[in-house]
Amino acid sequence: MTGDDLPPVSPALRSALIDFLQEQARAAGQPRTRRRVAEVLDKHLPKGAIAPPAKVVQLRPARATDGPATVGRARQPLRAQVTEADWLALVRDLARTTGWRCYHTHNSRRSDAGFPDLVLVRPPELVVTELKAERGRVTPAQARWIAELQACGVEVHVWRPSDADVVVARLRRAS
Repeated sequence: MTGDDLPPVSPALRSALIDFLQEQARAAGQPRTRRRVAEVLDKHLPKGAIAPPAKVVQLRPARATDGPATVGRARQPLRAQVTEADWLALVRDLARTTGWRCYHTHNSRRSDAGFPDLVLVRPPELVVTELKAERGRVTPAQARWIAELQACGVEVHVWRPSDADVVVARLRRAS
């Protein structure tokens, strides 16, 4: 699959990636402007890769009422504000952009409790993920599903917004 075959990147995903890369540069002691980070990111995206927004995911900046930022937690208020629904939309966009087929049960009220949020398929790979907001907890039913899927040899992850670099690396990795 070439870069031209990939579906377009949503503006929400691009914005979230820019925020994440800017945070990583700041944490590494090499602060970069948002504009510079966007230029570098756009160099790595295929031509015409930015799609018109279908649904814009708003990542709200931290407010003064979120409490003081401390070393090592400078962006924690932003991560804490990324809802599980926003995180799901971002991961699904990234997965589709990198050639994965995605399945998510939209209404799980009649499904078995605890089944993971996303099933990703890109032959010969199968990845099952439970997505959590930064402070979300894995329930006992979710832990059982995760353990049983892993026992069957399935690659299973619990991903949070702070794992964005791991998520990007995993989904971009070729089989």
